[in-house]
Amino acid sequence: MTTEFAWHEFIPSVASAIAAIAAAYAAFRSLSISREAHAVARKNTLVTHHGQAAAVLARVLDEARGSLKVLEEAAWHAWVEWPSRIENAVPDARSQEGSNLRPLRHVLSDCAELLCEHALQSHGVRRVRYGLFTVIREGLPQEGTGEWTKLLQKGDGRYEDFATTFGAPEPRTLLSEAAAFRWAVFQLQRRVKQEDWLSVWAASWKNDGILGHYGEAQRLAIGVLSRCLEQLLAEQKRLAHSALPLENDPVLAAKYEKVVAVLDALRDDCSLSFLEPYQEWRHGRDALAFIIYGISLGVLTHKLIEELHILARD
Repeated sequence: MTTEFAWHEFIPSVASAIAAIAAAYAAFRSLSISREAHAVARKNTLVTHHGQAAAVLARVLDEARGSLKVLEEAAWHAWVEWPSRIENAVPDARSQEGSNLRPLRHVLSDCAELLCEHALQSHGVRRVRYGLFTVIREGLPQEGTGEWTKLLQKGDGRYEDFATTFGAPEPRTLLSEAAAFRWAVFQLQRRVKQEDWLSVWAASWKNDGILGHYGEAQRLAIGVLSRCLEQLLAEQKRLAHSALPLENDPVLAAKYEKVVAVLDALRDDCSLSFLEPYQEWRHGRDALAFIIYGISLGVLTHKLIEELHILARD
């Protein structure tokens, strides 16, 4: 027996299903549009609410960058010019210690750059001076038996930076154990006599000395650095108890944290406070560590000011 298909019953069912699907899609679109509208509204509210904070940050960056030109120049002199002056001022046993060693100025700057980078990675920007101070607190490494010969075989005649030749020091290990740093330090110890390093150290504090000039520039910058920090911290505090704290805008909040950390380091960690007690030091065995620390301050300061330029462009 043949059953006739009931089209008059099927068509309304299909139409009802289509209508239900259409209604569900319309509801979904409505919800999606509502969410998008809510997100846009929230974003607009954040922009309005945090507009002052963004303006304060931009103003602080402009003020700091404009006021730190003298310090930036002094840092460059400590990083680049001082090693060149030293190279021209002291007898260098370069040819006696190897066949094709890098110039003394390169060894000094490379050694200081290794110290600065390791201090930043191991201690962070806010405590970087404690990382730098390890060369004074712990002293410079001393050669092990046969160690110089092994390092010389690998490093003599290589003109890339020492981290490329020997590997970059690991942040979680002591810098004094890193082959790249030991190679730099051993060269400096072998090529220049202790009494010559001591003479360089004493001369650096004179009125026309590199550290004397750097210290004056850094002291002059403390006022503007403190003022800029106060503005940023006051703005963070103002927003902390508002309906939309700064953390509600992760990008702006992260930028605030970076700028505050850099300004704080430029004011405190880049000072000569850890070196000044040793101005009149007359023990030649320690002078090289003081000089490496001093050059690394130039490296650090210049890098931090460059970071402010980058943050201002972002």
